[in-house]
Amino acid sequence: MNVDPIARRYADALFDTANEHQCVDRVTADLRTFREILNKTPEFQMFLRSFRITTSQKVTLVRNTFEGKLNTFVLNALSVLIRHKHEALTDHLVEAFLQRVQNFEDIESVETMTAVPLPGELTSRVKEVLVKQLGKKVDLHTAVDKSLIGGIRIRVRNTIYDGSIKHQLEKLREQLR
Repeated sequence: MNVDPIARRYADALFDTANEHQCVDRVTADLRTFREILNKTPEFQMFLRSFRITTSQKVTLVRNTFEGKLNTFVLNALSVLIRHKHEALTDHLVEAFLQRVQNFEDIESVETMTAVPLPGELTSRVKEVLVKQLGKKVDLHTAVDKSLIGGIRIRVRNTIYDGSIKHQLEKLREQLR
């Protein structure tokens, strides 16, 4: 996701505050929770984006709903976002914050795709190899795509390492032409 520059500024300010108060993990978890709620509740999204509802009503509802459930810094950031009529950037704020955390902690986000779910010990082994190859901590995301037939496809940033049977068959088909 290309992150909006305005959202990035909010995320940077939130990260700096959370880091200063040593609560980056809590803020990260709370932002993920808020994003999950937002994504699972279209009515809540419509409420936040509605022009018929005043800014103060939106801020009040968010604060009353999440007070004591989300970190104060998260609530403050969301309130400022809403007050400046940037509520549509909430997803971007969360994404920019997560990117900042990954950069700060030297974590690489890696996606793997396999034809069947990987057993836990194999997932751990893949992660170990990636940590060794990348020289960074790895945040591993796994997914299943039955069309791969077998093998594994790994995406690190914009680079794809494709060791799937489907890919090997496609290469063979091109060689036989």
